[in-house]
Amino acid sequence: MISQLPPPLHGSTLMTRTLMQVLRDRGFALDIVERRFSRAVSEVGKFSFRKLFSATMMPGRLAGRILSLKPGVVIFFVTNRTFSFWVDVALSCVLRTLRAKTIIYLHTRGFSDLAGRSRVYGFFVKMLLRSGDVVVCLGETLCADVRPFVSAPVLSIPNAVSPPVGLQSAFSGPVLYFSNLIPEKGAGTFLQVARALSENRPETQFVIAGAPVDDDFQAMLVSEAANNGLASRVDFLGAITDQHKKWDLLASASVLVFPSTYAFEAQPLTILEAMAVGTPVVAFDVGGIKDIVSDGVTGLVYATDDVEGMKEGVLRLLEDEELLLGMSREASERFSRDFSVSVFGERWATLLRGEGQ
Repeated sequence: MISQLPPPLHGSTLMTRTLMQVLRDRGFALDIVERRFSRAVSEVGKFSFRKLFSATMMPGRLAGRILSLKPGVVIFFVTNRTFSFWVDVALSCVLRTLRAKTIIYLHTRGFSDLAGRSRVYGFFVKMLLRSGDVVVCLGETLCADVRPFVSAPVLSIPNAVSPPVGLQSAFSGPVLYFSNLIPEKGAGTFLQVARALSENRPETQFVIAGAPVDDDFQAMLVSEAANNGLASRVDFLGAITDQHKKWDLLASASVLVFPSTYAFEAQPLTILEAMAVGTPVVAFDVGGIKDIVSDGVTGLVYATDDVEGMKEGVLRLLEDEELLLGMSREASERFSRDFSVSVFGERWATLLRGEGQ
């Protein structure tokens, strides 16, 4: 497997850990070649000489492991961040040269946009993606992003999470934001929602949970909450690293608001975690979110410029208990059917046994 285990904590590294565990549980022998460039979320997408040195060593490390281990298949987590993309192109050349059977595994979107930058990028996007015997995406939206560039089978295997047994939403807690505190993830929009709701529901509390990537941005959020009379209504919890606290927070929330406009958003684990405990989700239509949140059934989804719609949607859920309960039930059922770790493991085991192509 070519990927990275935590740290930093984000979807791709967490799913690397989950995939390794479920495959080992099913009897597969695994080895990982770590492509560790960033040690914290704040380093993602930023150049450093340490990253450059690590990148120059990777093709040699990969070749050595393949020649010594002779793996039956390589699962290659591929990305389209500019620096990492060019590293992945080099790694794909190693895989081609050594004729390694390869599954390209994508946890991001935007390959069509990347290919559209120039003919050079278009050529290398095709080259990279066509190095795989199979391409695995997280959902149909993300599959559509790469199908124009590949001739191999493109399959969908959604992410998965493992909630504590028996934990279900209580609907009595706060409206929740749970993501890293970077502008593109929408914490500022969440405060706009909080301000609008406070005018109609003065009893509603709000929680912002997530790692502060930039101290200035967090300070701006705290100041904005105070300036809008929300200082006593919005709790800033910071990073939640304790798993019990995380699940209790998700289960206690009445609604999870996910107002991300992040360019590389794919299939957020936080949304799956909320669905696992039956907490309805209100989100922007970005990345592959519509592949997991069925608008009007398991949650509400709005265009990224429809902040007013998001405000109205959260208010409607809070004031319509029957609607809230119905969406909670549907979210739990959809999670059990499509996003449990057991389902995830069986899908991957089927693919690796050659039965899923």
